[in-house]
Amino acid sequence: MRKLIVIGVFAACGLGVVETAVANYFYPGKVIIGTGITGGGGTTTGGTTDGTTGSTIGQDASKMGGGEPCTVKPIACECFTGVPVLEACLKSGVDLQCLTPKTKFDEIEQEGQVVVWDKTMTLGGLVCAGKSDGTAYVNLP
Repeated sequence: MRKLIVIGVFAACGLGVVETAVANYFYPGKVIIGTGITGGGGTTTGGTTDGTTGSTIGQDASKMGGGEPCTVKPIACECFTGVPVLEACLKSGVDLQCLTPKTKFDEIEQEGQVVVWDKTMTLGGLVCAGKSDGTAYVNLP
């Protein structure tokens, strides 16, 4: 009986380690998108462009299609390796409010390489990198 308990404890510990590894593989980081957010010391490296414009944090984001102003409440999404950020947000069940792939961002602070981006500086160009389980803070103008 004692053997079964010991084996059960080792199996449970092993399962816990496997579960953590699986969680890190399928959820390698988190992305927070909004105005006026900050990560407190991350970097803006990891994308194909490392320069960012000066932030106009605290202003309304604009809906690109009709030019209608829209105040975006910060949203938090899990990242899935190789998946565009907005798609990952939808998979996470997050309401995107008025955010579209054409919505511009002006700065990214991230712990490690959570996301990569292209030169368009739009949310449609953000992709989950899967190289960090940290958090990426995407600031909108």
